Amino acid sequence: MDSADFPGTSSRDYLEYGAWVPSNSKFRPLFKQKIRSGQQHLGSLIRQLDSIFSSGVVVLRRNSTARIWSVVYFVCLHLWVLYILMSHSPVSDDTRSGAVVSLENINNTGGV
Repeated sequence: MDSADFPGTSSRDYLEYGAWVPSNSKFRPLFKQKIRSGQQHLGSLIRQLDSIFSSGVVVLRRNSTARIWSVVYFVCLHLWVLYILMSHSPVSDDTRSGAVVSLENINNTGGV
């Protein structure tokens, strides 16, 4: 970046105080184009997800068997998440991580 891109003589001071605005920067159109492109991609993703969920709702409205199985699935999913959150493993006094212990076991079983 060139010092001509920053307003004033001490651009570092503007950045540190949060008062720097790149109004005369040659990079401003590039930033605007990147933001606009990201917004378009995000909008496209949201529209695709909306159409997928809307078609799923139509299937669940028309098919009572699918509705029952989806409720069973969500109940099982919630029970599994509650089990994972409520179960706790005992705290070990060993400060090594599980990956290190596993690698040591692998290296010891090689017969070296």
